[in-house]
Amino acid sequence: MKRYDAALIIAASENDANLFYATKFLAPDPFIYLQTSEKRIIFVSDLEFERAKKQAKVDEIISINKYKKNSSKFIEIAEKILKEYRIRNILVPENFRLADYSFLTDKGYKIDFKEEPFFEKRLIKTNEEVEAIKETQKYLEEALDEAIRFLRVCTIKDGFIWYDKKQVTSEDIKRIINLRLVKNNCNAKHTIVSCGNDAVEPHNEGYGALKANEQIIIDIFPQSMNTMYYADMTRTIVKGKAPLKLKNIFETVLKAQQLAISIVKTGVDGKDIETKVREYFEKNNYKTNFNDKKQGFIHNLGHGIGLEIHEYPRVGGSSFKLQEGNVITIEPGLYYEDKGAVRIEDMILVTKNSYINLTKYPKYLEVP
Repeated sequence: MKRYDAALIIAASENDANLFYATKFLAPDPFIYLQTSEKRIIFVSDLEFERAKKQAKVDEIISINKYKKNSSKFIEIAEKILKEYRIRNILVPENFRLADYSFLTDKGYKIDFKEEPFFEKRLIKTNEEVEAIKETQKYLEEALDEAIRFLRVCTIKDGFIWYDKKQVTSEDIKRIINLRLVKNNCNAKHTIVSCGNDAVEPHNEGYGALKANEQIIIDIFPQSMNTMYYADMTRTIVKGKAPLKLKNIFETVLKAQQLAISIVKTGVDGKDIETKVREYFEKNNYKTNFNDKKQGFIHNLGHGIGLEIHEYPRVGGSSFKLQEGNVITIEPGLYYEDKGAVRIEDMILVTKNSYINLTKYPKYLEVP
């Protein structure tokens, strides 16, 4: 902040994690956030003013209506505020609107963009944030457990999974998971329950009847509507008996994950951890092909998690030395059309000399 008079965000905090992080005020409509060297101020409509006074964790709350005369656009109002506070040099996040940038620069303001993370402190989770993530994870695990208990009472016929006289589908399992999450005030979007060759595509959500004796990748990443913090976990299961090739992949991915997690601590580069996982896969003859038909370990090892499902730091791909307080996922995976597909994902809290695994759900392949 030393080179700038103020940081400026214009957004709806319901859709902007940085704004919610800065204010702890959740609003569906845009408002203006101004952070100077002295204080943090929000400018909100009269509709939200009283609620903001009760909920927002900022130094000052001002009604936006006093600036609305002859101004209907938020950027015009923001320019009046900047003028009043004698601010000329502004720092904005990378998602700042181009039209707003053009408007202010035309008025003579100097604007610099900051890439994510806009607030560096978001990388380091507080105890309160860790507890929020753990609570969401608890509800996630309860939801998956309900789905697994359902699958245990299902039967196998003609290579498919049945409950009573109905074939069980990906949509059925998603419904069980998502309804349980909703009961705990969590929002689950795009839950993955992918089977067979669908599972070879890491982000294929899965559709239709689930096959027995084939991999089913279940990836759940809900957001708590109480705290707004996410959790993320993936398990790979088989209803019935897994083929030997798939069992071998499962054991290899599991050992790769254990290797990766064991290395986690402050100061270790996430890229180096990913490299060791790739070397382990290669050593065990699981090659990665990034050509037309991408197969093998075809994604990064993990990512940060918090107010967004994918946030900094990244684990792999680019260099980043882990810091105490980072919450990251470790999710190695192998994907082959002819052998099978497995992904296993846990959430890890980085500590000074080690780590804490925030994920408690067991890892097994076969569901009888």
